Amino acid sequence: MLEIDSLTMAPHMEKAAYVAAQAYQVPYLALQTHHLQLAGLRERDSIWQVRRVTADGVLLTTAKDKRKPMPAGAHKPMLSGLFGNMKFPFHADSMLVRDALVLTEETSPKTKMTSHIPVEHINVLARNVGSRRPAGQDSLILGGAAAII
Repeated sequence: MLEIDSLTMAPHMEKAAYVAAQAYQVPYLALQTHHLQLAGLRERDSIWQVRRVTADGVLLTTAKDKRKPMPAGAHKPMLSGLFGNMKFPFHADSMLVRDALVLTEETSPKTKMTSHIPVEHINVLARNVGSRRPAGQDSLILGGAAAII
């Protein structure tokens, strides 16, 4: 079992500077966790596999200025497509996220005002998560609950 006290991933720039520097609608994304646990971690056929991932106290911060144009040819893939595009080959039998918080900040083109949307107490169980799946496992299964205040 591998336990990580905390994990943080974010752009090198502050949120406001990052959003202002973009010519198009490019989202700012920052991820922070408190406790991360990987049980049953092993490498098999050049794919990192883990039986269970548990993440506690996840904070995901997003920001976007919708007054800027969309990039040409932009599309928004489904969650399973995002996982499939990852360069790092991995597979997790189950991923449990407990008590997460998502903070979304968007600037409206009509009102020119910025809205702050918190989604709190998110609990999600995802099964069959990864960029590469073992043969016969082609479905991503999600179940979750959250509070929008």
